[in-house]
Amino acid sequence: MSSKIISLTVAGIIGLQSAAMAQDRTAGIGDEQIRIAQENVRALKAEIQSLDKALGEAQASIEKRESRGTFANGTAIAGAAVGLGLSAIAAFTIKKGTGGQALNGYLTGALSAVISLSSAGLGVIGQARKTDVDTKALEEQLKLAETQVQSAISVADKQTSAVLKQLNSSLTTVRQSLNEYTNSEDSISQNKLISQIAQAAGVAITVYGMTQRESKALLVGPLVMSAGNLGQVLGGLSDSDAEKVIAEIKATRLSLMAAAVNLE
Repeated sequence: MSSKIISLTVAGIIGLQSAAMAQDRTAGIGDEQIRIAQENVRALKAEIQSLDKALGEAQASIEKRESRGTFANGTAIAGAAVGLGLSAIAAFTIKKGTGGQALNGYLTGALSAVISLSSAGLGVIGQARKTDVDTKALEEQLKLAETQVQSAISVADKQTSAVLKQLNSSLTTVRQSLNEYTNSEDSISQNKLISQIAQAAGVAITVYGMTQRESKALLVGPLVMSAGNLGQVLGGLSDSDAEKVIAEIKATRLSLMAAAVNLE
């Protein structure tokens, strides 16, 4: 799979899930907080089911060697990753002063910038027509996110810095795809941009989970990341990669089921 290597393996996802389950799961008190938390869980589970369905359809298509369908499958998976990412961002309210211990200042700025980029990008890139997308606004948000993340890397602890570097790399690929998308109206560049913004959102959600000891974010972030990557892979799938991708899809679906069970 050379240039299309899936950056986060399912083994890594499962490892993060195990770590997440060991974290402090003490929730806020009060009936209203409980009600909101339950609604968030239901929304997340619905998006997980949508992503699982898209992955299942892609798996069936690949097994039948329906090469014409793989691109559409990739777009469907990327779109489902978009939905899960947006639901996660809304559920965890990833911004300064929300839940858990306060984020360090440098990390607050970095994550807020990436979440703003992800929310805007995931919300509009999936529109059917290119004219619906404000690429100038996305460019401004991307520039801010890059600046904030690069500043955070220089002062973060070793563990956080490693993940921030991956986030910075994701932003670099988002920039390349945004440039391609701005100069082109084809569906290939659109699929790449959707997939890569989903990946960046997944990394940001994961960083938030690590720093805030938020177990649900650690369950969902890596899955958004991996699904976005799979969506891109399927956009240019070759026969020689088919069996590897089928195995990755199967393992990702198992992780989705594990996440759904552990979200409560």
